[in-house]
Amino acid sequence: MNRLQAPCTCLRAALTPRAALARPAAASIANPWISRRALHAQASVPHERRVPEPRGDFKDPVSLLAVSKRGLEEFAEKVGSWEDLFTKSGAELREAGMTIKQSKYCLWLLEKYRQGFNPAVVAIPPKPKKKFRGWGPKIQHGVRVKR
Repeated sequence: MNRLQAPCTCLRAALTPRAALARPAAASIANPWISRRALHAQASVPHERRVPEPRGDFKDPVSLLAVSKRGLEEFAEKVGSWEDLFTKSGAELREAGMTIKQSKYCLWLLEKYRQGFNPAVVAIPPKPKKKFRGWGPKIQHGVRVKR
């Protein structure tokens, strides 16, 4: 038996005719197709949720960045404290000397740590350099392959 789910109470106010609304704040919603996320989501994440507590073997930025498998531990003293590491943006990480790839990877790793994953398990080593360049399958190990 399929039933349509009734919209939440916030959305019901947006779907009622304007004349029937009692509150002037709800009357300002003109679009009945407003998304639930727009009504329920906070504008920004509170500072307490952005900076997780140190857990496990990771007590400082050096230990967290050392498991990255990409040499990010050299930027640990430039990044600062635990709170500074988790509140910096990509532009601020690049000002600390990271490349764009390193800063994106660092932000990804920090987000995984926020979500509760172990950084030592989710860390991805960099891709090795390509061995074959140029002609693809025509030339392998410097020898032309006949067809």
